[in-house]
Amino acid sequence: FVGNPNNPTGTIVTKGELAALMSALPEDTILVMDEAYYEYVADAEYPDSLALVREGRTVIVLRTFSKIFEDLCAGGAADRVRDDDAGADGGAGASARAVQRERCGAGGSAGESG
Repeated sequence: FVGNPNNPTGTIVTKGELAALMSALPEDTILVMDEAYYEYVADAEYPDSLALVREGRTVIVLRTFSKIFEDLCAGGAADRVRDDDAGADGGAGASARAVQRERCGAGGSAGESG
């Protein structure tokens, strides 16, 4: 079981380290990769563990949408769309804010009712 990136340290298992681990594991051993925070990693050395799954290796990759939802409710998705990108008809900026209000309540934060 490998948390990548590790929580709470944020350290990663690199491509080379994962390759070394995979070559050392017996073929009948299942490697579980917990990648709950993968979307926060920008390091070029972060491995594509889903490629191992596509290759038929004995790897299970765990990911979650909760962090994405949390970001949306905290305003991350709506804030990334500039207000002036919305255009005369409301456009993308208005759409992102509408989704945020619909999913998270009028206040825009998880747990608030609207």
